[in-house]
Amino acid sequence: MEKNTDIYQQALEQVNVCKQQILNKVVKAIKKYGEPIHIGNMVYYYTRFNGKDVPAYCYIHEYVKGLNVFSPIYDKNNTCLFGWSDFMECCRIFDVIEKNISFNKK
Repeated sequence: MEKNTDIYQQALEQVNVCKQQILNKVVKAIKKYGEPIHIGNMVYYYTRFNGKDVPAYCYIHEYVKGLNVFSPIYDKNNTCLFGWSDFMECCRIFDVIEKNISFNKK
């Protein structure tokens, strides 16, 4: 039984590493783009959270240029204080952000 637990823990760690790599990739793309991305009624950018830059969002009516009103998109601890706790939902948003950046390259 201990071997199965070890395999599970290793797989879980690999998933968490992958999630962090995806978050970093999105932040890098946003930073390269250089400005907040307006999509529908949302504005996407990045913010500093727990010592790391993470993809973030705010509603367009809350957005004021130059003020950091963004909340992290991914709520990995399911605190319900911001964003979404389902990482697959976040990945769908990340895909839209990256497509929007690619479509609107400067």
